[in-house]
Amino acid sequence: MRFPRVIPTLLIEDDSLVKGEKFSHHRYVGDPVNTLRIFNEKQVDEICILDIENSRSSPNYQMISECASEAFIPLSYGGQISELDHIKTIFDLGVEKVIFNSSLHSDPALITKTAAIYGAQSVVVKIDYKSTLFGKKKILYNGTQNTAKIDLKSACHLAETLGAGEIILADINRDGSGLGCDVSTLSEIAAQVKIPILGCCGAKELHHIADAVNNAKCSGVVAGDMFIFYGQHKAVLPTYPDYQELLKIWN
Repeated sequence: MRFPRVIPTLLIEDDSLVKGEKFSHHRYVGDPVNTLRIFNEKQVDEICILDIENSRSSPNYQMISECASEAFIPLSYGGQISELDHIKTIFDLGVEKVIFNSSLHSDPALITKTAAIYGAQSVVVKIDYKSTLFGKKKILYNGTQNTAKIDLKSACHLAETLGAGEIILADINRDGSGLGCDVSTLSEIAAQVKIPILGCCGAKELHHIADAVNNAKCSGVVAGDMFIFYGQHKAVLPTYPDYQELLKIWN
């Protein structure tokens, strides 16, 4: 039996917590530090922070520092990471893991160097993909501005070979949909790599997490809407399932 990792995501843009659909149409939903404070009270196991602001050339250290100072739970961070100095500063601020996305395609050596210095357990690679009309999986990065020349299976194998400790697989088409994770793709990739796979995008209900963990054999699920919105009208109400609720999806 494996207890699933259920990880809320804080999507940050211009120092604000935002949410969108299919990696676009982002809207303001709150303050990230205040939201993190609520998740502290909910006894969340870990938090994933993704800064999608494209106007900076380095991470937002002030925001990271404020979040790390507030958090009593492990944090992972991704956004504008392009140098070892960025990574050192992020870890010095109290973050446990760094998340790479564009570097897998633009500077894969940075992933290997980071794993060599800080250990594979500190390195996460997030791979964003989109299904085409013909069923192929197209990888997009740098938001959705660039298309990778490598296919999804090869990209996951590459991340593992470079030294990543785990992979977040994000289905762009399901982002904000509430339709559940792409279990078929997650299952296929989880069977082909030896490092943990985290499903991302689409989860809305606990049974969606159960599908990803029990049926696709993922290590857990990274989700945003599920923990930020409440009800059919998507009222902003940060929440998190309690221990007994999570036990229900423990296979």
